[in-house]
Amino acid sequence: MAPGGKTSPESPTLRAAQKALQAKDWKRLTQLVPVLQREGRWEAAEHCLQQVLAQRADYLPAQLALAEHFLLGGRVDEAYQLTHAALALKPEHPQLLLAYARACVGCGEVEEALAAFELAESQPGPWQAQAGLGFALNLAYLPDVSAEDLRQCGAEWEARYAPPVARARPASASSRLRIGYYSPDFRRHSLAYFLPAILEGHDREAFEIYLYSDTQLPDAMTERYRGLADHWRDLTRSSDRQAVATMRRDGLDLLVDTSGFFGGCRPQLFAHRPAPVQAHLIGYNGTTGLSSLDYRFTDAVCEPPGTEAASSEKLCRLEPGFHCFCPPFETPLPALAPSVTAGHVTFGCFNHLTKLNDEVIALWAELLQRQPTSRLLLKAINLTNESTREGLRARFQAHGVDPARIETLPGTPSQGDHLAAYARVDIALDPFPCNGTTTTLEALWMGVPVLTLPGERHSARVSASLLQQIGLSECVATDRPDFFARAQKLADDATTRTAWRHELRQRIQRAPLGDPAQFVPRLEAAYHEMRRAAVE
Repeated sequence: MAPGGKTSPESPTLRAAQKALQAKDWKRLTQLVPVLQREGRWEAAEHCLQQVLAQRADYLPAQLALAEHFLLGGRVDEAYQLTHAALALKPEHPQLLLAYARACVGCGEVEEALAAFELAESQPGPWQAQAGLGFALNLAYLPDVSAEDLRQCGAEWEARYAPPVARARPASASSRLRIGYYSPDFRRHSLAYFLPAILEGHDREAFEIYLYSDTQLPDAMTERYRGLADHWRDLTRSSDRQAVATMRRDGLDLLVDTSGFFGGCRPQLFAHRPAPVQAHLIGYNGTTGLSSLDYRFTDAVCEPPGTEAASSEKLCRLEPGFHCFCPPFETPLPALAPSVTAGHVTFGCFNHLTKLNDEVIALWAELLQRQPTSRLLLKAINLTNESTREGLRARFQAHGVDPARIETLPGTPSQGDHLAAYARVDIALDPFPCNGTTTTLEALWMGVPVLTLPGERHSARVSASLLQQIGLSECVATDRPDFFARAQKLADDATTRTAWRHELRQRIQRAPLGDPAQFVPRLEAAYHEMRRAAVE
């Protein structure tokens, strides 16, 4: 099912679209598509765009809107084909390049995406900043990029597009802190596994909570967020200037970013200093490189002492970890380990294809070669199309792995169905240098151990942090030989794996990692300390 779900057949927007279609008012019809999407009318939105392009195949607004429509629905191959064909006629059009780059990301073609982002950025216009954001984000997926490289990339983006332009007003000394959380993802998104529980756990006598939403396609989860806020601010129709003015009027003590360079973020808002203290929590996988963010939450496993120089933000280490995982919906119970009945071990990974770089594929292919009876199950929203699935299997085949041993699954309609698919996995494999976070915790929640090979930078050490918090250090390898040895030990020990199917969820819930009553006071103490340092 496409994002947004189903709605009633009665709709003024739908009637307006039908009228525009009859009048062949392509501009109006294209403008109505985002409204139809927000109403959950995905088939109608696509029909409108296809009708426009059937009449005017080169109409750029409809090309861009249809590419976005495909990307939102996980149909990355179709977005790729559409933008690739459009670029054949307009090879350096910046907006097409950006859409094409995003499609490349969806297909796992990070280097091709980077080239398109860089070319788009070379064209003068407002899209330069968006291209720079894309470049900074996608650089993080490459295995040979260091934390210092990422810091420098973010700093260069800030210097070019969002230099700090205002001094922070003095922090107040009032007893009740006004905390703002900013996100473009107050919706069905991985953030929902973490932030709602924190909001629910806040001491409302000590904290007043403001939520600043840039969420373009709200859903039922959006309404839940709205209900958890003391004050809800919808910024989706606000310019940068208006959004900053709104935040300043609220008199915040602390503004917390939860997206970094992901999604429909606006990191430029922080350059205007709408709050005297600004920090990043949860959403990004390392330093942003932005001097406008004073602090960033992490822990001693993700960023051990001595790594501070690679971060533009001051590191605030929450121990034993800086995540609090609480699924926002009822989840299925862990199932019996599939190897018990199948007679062979199934490895699995449900991470985005972008994370499966050549080094990851090579390591996992060797693992499969060393364990010739094993299978690998890969699941991702961008495995909808057969060509993408074939391409992924071919990458393993190039390393000598029979493609019949690689099974692929597309995205599922519900989160419950997604978690239920872990019933088919014995051991989850963690990609690098961008580990899973939500994906790692989902696997553990369903009783599936996650085997990780940590690297040097934050994004390559997240799973090690999560595993160590629940006493699963035997799943943290030290090098490639150790990775294979630990994989063999896990595969051979069906008794332990069977016990973990029933234990891991309880381990999470007993730790601060899964218990807001333990985690939130530690976070609040850090907030108080940040404000105290600003006052002094």
